[in-house]
Amino acid sequence: MSEIKRLKTLLPPELRSQVIIVRTTKVNSALISARKTGNDRFAVQIDLMRWQQMNLNQRDLLFWHEIAQIKNRTVNQSPNDLIILGLGLCALLVELVVPNLLLLAAICSLCCSLDAQCHDACKVVPGAVTN
Repeated sequence: MSEIKRLKTLLPPELRSQVIIVRTTKVNSALISARKTGNDRFAVQIDLMRWQQMNLNQRDLLFWHEIAQIKNRTVNQSPNDLIILGLGLCALLVELVVPNLLLLAAICSLCCSLDAQCHDACKVVPGAVTN
């Protein structure tokens, strides 16, 4: 039971009320497994006989891995989050592209005006052959 108390101290504070840690009574069960017991409530089942045979660091890592899976399942993504993310990406794209388009338009207009002035000054018709 002291191991279960130790594992409860490893839980993140926001999950302490949602996760219970129990000893499994099944034969040949998984070393550690999580199951949903209710609305935003989870039970982490541990085979304590095999659990105690492992190194402390390995036990902690497996426990945190299981808790991370629980945390990923309980995080609710609202559809608004994806809409806001899409709008932000579109705004970023516009901010990156618009200055470059304005610069390109300015360069093109400058080149066209210089090209026209050059042809007027030289009185050369494009495509005409001069001696």
